[in-house]
Amino acid sequence: MEVVHRNCPICNISSQTVYCETNIEYEKLDAFAFASRKYPERMRHRLMKCTTCGLVYADPAPVQTTLQQEYEAASFDSQEEARCAAQTYASYLPKNLVRGKALDIGTGGGEFLSELQRYGFAELEGIEPSPSAIATADPAIRAHIHQGIFVPEACPANSYAFISCFQTLEHIADPLTVSRSCYNALVTGGVYFTVSHNIEGLVNRLLGTKSPIFDIEHLQLFSPQSVVTLMKQSGFTDIKLFPVWNRYPLHYWIKLFPLPKIITRNLVCFLKAIKLGYIKIPINVGNMGVLAFK
Repeated sequence: MEVVHRNCPICNISSQTVYCETNIEYEKLDAFAFASRKYPERMRHRLMKCTTCGLVYADPAPVQTTLQQEYEAASFDSQEEARCAAQTYASYLPKNLVRGKALDIGTGGGEFLSELQRYGFAELEGIEPSPSAIATADPAIRAHIHQGIFVPEACPANSYAFISCFQTLEHIADPLTVSRSCYNALVTGGVYFTVSHNIEGLVNRLLGTKSPIFDIEHLQLFSPQSVVTLMKQSGFTDIKLFPVWNRYPLHYWIKLFPLPKIITRNLVCFLKAIKLGYIKIPINVGNMGVLAFK
């Protein structure tokens, strides 16, 4: 995998300290290595910490073309969990949200687009690099999904009332350019809604580098300080930061435990067999949401 040096993708400076070293064993990666909600491999790039904004980011990191190829080739088998996530995120939508044109970046099978449709949005667009994920979408929603990566030039200025980007900013090489593009693409009064991992969340601090957020897919990991800095650098001034309580089936939470994969797989299969694994449990595992208003 081709990698390149990078500065802090928010501050664009090289003032940094080593957060942790890489431990990637490429021969052990499978078709789900770049899939969402997979069994964690506990692998990561070398991570640096910016001494200015506090962002933890990969340096060196894979080049964009390599990433695009990996996401396009990735398998997808987490429709149930994707629906749960979409329902969770929809519960945080502002009650007075203007129903205009909406865009969901990294939409997967369009689960959140379905939630936006139920919320009253008529004009929907989704962007997703994985054909495997798109293939799972409801046919009526699939028609609104474009296969590929987010291209800033494709989003006209002042054209969207709402843009969402969930658990995706960690995966892209230039989160600042993407977020600035979203700011420009929003109409005045429009909303940019993101959800990211919080590296300073209690669970993530307790688990350290054994947390599933330390992953080969993640090119950066945000803290409250760094994600707010990202929003401000993108042009937003009205920014609301809040913890997110995800509601997933028990079998998914078990999948994330820092145990040998064979143990978690067997435990997941057992819990599903006795139906206990399908009980949905809300937990704050260290995710944070941002509603940024233009």
